[in-house]
Amino acid sequence: GSGSGGGGGGSGSEPRAYLGEVRWGQKYRHPVGGSWVKTLCAVDVKDYVGAGRSDALPYYDRYDEGVFVGGRFSGSPLHVDQIGWSNVGKNFSGRKLLAVWPHGEATADLFRQHCYRLFTP
Repeated sequence: GSGSGGGGGGSGSEPRAYLGEVRWGQKYRHPVGGSWVKTLCAVDVKDYVGAGRSDALPYYDRYDEGVFVGGRFSGSPLHVDQIGWSNVGKNFSGRKLLAVWPHGEATADLFRQHCYRLFTP
């Protein structure tokens, strides 16, 4: 089935909780590289792939990177990311559904039909 909304609701007795875009309120110097950041992560994808490879990406946002935490069947609904630069989603546990399709009218139609729907099993 599919629910709607940003991580809450749905049928069944299991409660859903979802926190999105969790980050520090004040910027600080990151322990790797010393750049100004708000991320909760001490190490991220940029550090694992190395400076040479991460510099080849169009842009990797470590400054405003958010952490998402949720219970079973919670998550972000269908949405269009606000920012088009390179950002990598990380899963520490569970599963993540990622769907990508071409830009254009087909995308607009799909979004109109399923605007902010949360897809769950």
